Amino acid sequence: MACLHRFVDLARRSILRQDMVVGRRAWPSHPNRRSPIGDSAPRRPRSRSRNGQERRMLTPRSEFPKSGATTVAVVTGGHPFDVVGLHNLFRRLDSVNAYIQHYDDYIYDWGDVRTAYDVVIFYNFHREAPGSEQRIWRRPAREALLSLGESKQGIIVLHHALDAFPKWDFWSDLVGFDRMAWAAANDVQLHFDETIPITLVDPEHAITRGLDDFTIEGETWETPGVEDLGPYDDCHVLLATDHPKQMPRQLAWTREYREARVLYLQPGHDLRSFEDINFRTILQRGIQWAAGRLPA
Repeated sequence: MACLHRFVDLARRSILRQDMVVGRRAWPSHPNRRSPIGDSAPRRPRSRSRNGQERRMLTPRSEFPKSGATTVAVVTGGHPFDVVGLHNLFRRLDSVNAYIQHYDDYIYDWGDVRTAYDVVIFYNFHREAPGSEQRIWRRPAREALLSLGESKQGIIVLHHALDAFPKWDFWSDLVGFDRMAWAAANDVQLHFDETIPITLVDPEHAITRGLDDFTIEGETWETPGVEDLGPYDDCHVLLATDHPKQMPRQLAWTREYREARVLYLQPGHDLRSFEDINFRTILQRGIQWAAGRLPA
């Protein structure tokens, strides 16, 4: 009987030893050898700071799907918008992967992709320009915006974003329009539910080619007594209107800001614009143009 108990005990120990080595991948006892688990575990990515020293990133860098679509950051904030309508608009644009995000998320750039988007669309309406010391969760906001134009990343200023940061010269230079003169002329009066006739100023541009003049329902901005406010001379006007309650008369223009292509587009107030086939076509092509995928 004692021999039988000893045999059973040895068998149990053998099974436990195999379970640890084969089934559970037991840790090796040698102090200088890594475990199999440790060898396969992902390591945190590293980046380099401005002085060239290596540092650990708090989170890994995000990756865009390998679809070949144009990647777009749509920056919101400071103004309400039709959430479902805006999301559906970008989902209907062919070959566009849009990432709608609040201004704070764009500035903080959690996934470290802010400069990797092909195009950034500003649909925000912030009134105060970021100060030199302003931080969004420790990230400098002013520095992030001032870096626009350092690369060929396209920029689109959509609808009310024309009047974002109204007292900041940088934004005027970016979009190509003197907003301070616009605001100083008179208080801008807003008109909703307007029928706006739109004329193609340049029907041969890559963004407008093949389209005809059209009308759209939307919002207009009136500056009583002012007739001569328009974009800077280096802007190339695509669309205009003779609506008596709209200033500036130019509704879309392109320009270059440093290394970047810039498009301004006035329509885009609500679902009536989002559902308009002409608006969607112009926005779709405008994104591809800003990304450098259509000729200048």
